[in-house]
Amino acid sequence: MARLFLFLSFVLFSLAHGADKSFNIAARRDYAHSHHLRKRQYAIEATGLDRALYWFGNFSVGDSGPLSLLIDTGSSDILIDPGLYKPSKNELPYVNTKFAIEYEGVNKAGYGFENINGTALLDTVSIGNLSVKHQAIANITSFQFFDLRKPPTVALERNGIIGFGPKDGSQFMPPADPFFFSLCAEKAIDECRFGLAFGTNGTGQIVIGKLDTTLIDGDVVPVSEVDQQYVTVGDVTLDNKIISKNQTIIMDVGTNNIQGPLDLTRSIFESLGWSSKLRVSDQLGGKPDRVLTASFPCGKPPTLGFSFPTESQLKPGQKATIFNISPDVWDSAKHKSGNCTSILGGTNFLSNVTAHTTAWLVGQPFFAGHYIDFDATSHTISYANLKNPATGT
Repeated sequence: MARLFLFLSFVLFSLAHGADKSFNIAARRDYAHSHHLRKRQYAIEATGLDRALYWFGNFSVGDSGPLSLLIDTGSSDILIDPGLYKPSKNELPYVNTKFAIEYEGVNKAGYGFENINGTALLDTVSIGNLSVKHQAIANITSFQFFDLRKPPTVALERNGIIGFGPKDGSQFMPPADPFFFSLCAEKAIDECRFGLAFGTNGTGQIVIGKLDTTLIDGDVVPVSEVDQQYVTVGDVTLDNKIISKNQTIIMDVGTNNIQGPLDLTRSIFESLGWSSKLRVSDQLGGKPDRVLTASFPCGKPPTLGFSFPTESQLKPGQKATIFNISPDVWDSAKHKSGNCTSILGGTNFLSNVTAHTTAWLVGQPFFAGHYIDFDATSHTISYANLKNPATGT
């Protein structure tokens, strides 16, 4: 499900509907990593991937105990499913207690819409030893889906969502600092940065407050953000050759697929010999949104990736690095025919609302096997390969 937010001139998405309700991860309190010795303040906590391809971690909200929340870089707020939130002694009302948000593209193929309403308040939010005493959260009170044949029965599968997105992406009125930026503002962490080390087998880690080079194999490639958003510029590669330059790359781990520009994605499908299907939807009005999906033989994943820095940004003597989508994540949706639904899809939605015809929404399949670091001080996103790409450890 793609969650709709407008950050300056860019749209970021998050996904929050999983199918495996039995999924759970044990909270890891590794005090060799998460501690205050020598005034070092950071946390490294376990994460997991459910069968619907959403990454989750354990967070404490108020007195609710550990809640399994979607980790999302495409949104900035914390939303808790109805009936789960229990207030602590630190609870306070928010300035405006009403919260509302509208989401688009709420299933795995990018179809459907959802409206959510809730009560805004302040309470303590923690992960590991890191805590914010008065963090804005939204306690969901109602939700409604549109344009879906089988809408979910809950607003957000699992227990809710925690946005690690850009600082100005909040939907609270007035906007609230996201949890990560609250940690930065309160100087609760050594460095205002976080890293996602997600493995291809569904296990991984979130690193808050430092760059953990022990998890990395090879070079770390920093790329400047566009407008201080989680947006960079890169080249698209197929079979390790550049096929499209200077593409806008929106980094959203809360999306469970990768969405490219409609025409370019269609061209990629055709070059691979894949059959595709186009669907049109205009639930929100305006220009119709078109979503292109494809299927392929499960045992023959393509070699598709992104190259950083883009060729136009290379300095003399500098070489770009290609980071390919792992072949281990392409077969996530298998059919009895022996084919799989592609994790790559095409859409004109980004170009409809942003006027950027080169925009790519790069979701969790790309994150798998890589270390992605978000540095809010230098306004860079750094890319690296994981030393243990399967486990993220």
